[in-house]
Amino acid sequence: MRIVESLIFNQMNKADFSPDFLEKLLTYHGEGGIPYIEKFNKDWIRKTCEEKGEFPIIRKYFARYDNKGLDLIDFTKELLAILVQKEDETLFLTIGLIDFYQDICDLFNLEGSAKASDILNYVIEVRLSSCLKINNSSFSSSFQIKNSELIESSQRNFLKSKNLDLKKPT
Repeated sequence: MRIVESLIFNQMNKADFSPDFLEKLLTYHGEGGIPYIEKFNKDWIRKTCEEKGEFPIIRKYFARYDNKGLDLIDFTKELLAILVQKEDETLFLTIGLIDFYQDICDLFNLEGSAKASDILNYVIEVRLSSCLKINNSSFSSSFQIKNSELIESSQRNFLKSKNLDLKKPT
């Protein structure tokens, strides 16, 4: 039995999770010293799928679900089979996969069923939004000022064309 699974099994036999168990769960780490609960998050999963070129494999594994899509359990099971992990990483990867699945469903307003195309679209969407954030933050403040002046000028022109009084009431 795996280390983490045996810890969970032992704790599940008790009525509640002890603070010691939760502390071990939150601080458990492997090589590199990064706690697994932080390492194996939705961003790690997305990047791993991108970097390792897992999308053809994901399409192949998910093909049998194309008509109905995957629920959370099938999604997690299939991606755990694709993403190589050590025995002690499985629990933490599962937690990350649940968060990953929830993000996909939230982004596309899916109701408990995701397809391979949803995963690919999610990765593209996240990548585009991160590129837009980088590009937006790199604009100079003078551009932003000119942009706001342009908007104000457009608003004034619109109001003038409608013969509206631009002066503030006194």
